[in-house]
Amino acid sequence: MSEIAQVIRSQSKDFVKIPKRYNLTHYFNKNIKQKNYIKILADFCDQDEQEAKETLKKLEKNGKITFGNYSFEISRTKLSDIKYYAKNDNYILDADSNEINNADR
Repeated sequence: MSEIAQVIRSQSKDFVKIPKRYNLTHYFNKNIKQKNYIKILADFCDQDEQEAKETLKKLEKNGKITFGNYSFEISRTKLSDIKYYAKNDNYILDADSNEINNADR
């Protein structure tokens, strides 16, 4: 690559903005039935039943778990879908979406 091409390439990298990413986090609530957690993890987090059970064990142990990072629009959509699903099943799911710091990537 020529010197000019290298300079142009390095300059253009300075102007490119990295899209922000957001973590989706579940917080453990002992009052929510395991089957409800497993259904949410399977349906909304693209996990099969066995993966969902393993994730639930981590959730119980740590009190919270991050189950994905997405663009703003997708994270908000998934979060609202999950909360709506939980509300329709008559329980409140504690979950949120937080911006990932660029240094964390």
